[in-house]
Amino acid sequence: MTDLTRHGKDQKATDASIAIGIPAGMIGLALVGALVTSATLVIFGEAISDPVVLTERVGNPLFVVGSMLFLVFATLSTNTAANALAPSQDIAFLSGGQLSYRQAVIVLGIIAILIQPWKLMTDFALYMNVFLVGASVFLGPIAGICIASYFLLNKKTLHIPELYNSNGRYS
Repeated sequence: MTDLTRHGKDQKATDASIAIGIPAGMIGLALVGALVTSATLVIFGEAISDPVVLTERVGNPLFVVGSMLFLVFATLSTNTAANALAPSQDIAFLSGGQLSYRQAVIVLGIIAILIQPWKLMTDFALYMNVFLVGASVFLGPIAGICIASYFLLNKKTLHIPELYNSNGRYS
């Protein structure tokens, strides 16, 4: 959330966007999904919750093309907003100003393609043993360092302004 809320003009605007925008979007999406799935029960005699299967069942080529374009746009815009924002900002920051946010998104996209998630999803053992265990090799020590730093070095005390100071005690 902080990646998105830090761009708010003040705390009131940030609170309003979280309190209104997120629940409204979630409820709206769930409502549309439930209504469309219920309508497929009446139209096709079975509940179809997969939008790709539903598009295929309609059969109209123009509808199929339009629906697939909409699904591609919805997937890309959702993933960009929800999943690519934080790592892209991290990549841009770690580049030391060499990469803009847009360039970092492209780098992230290339990394995502190199990971080949479609292969991870075909084999559960590959996903569990290679991807998750491989990620935990890096994330486990990072979490351990953060926890040890907080409890042992800082004695459960953080100086919040120093977290945002590039020359502060935590840099």
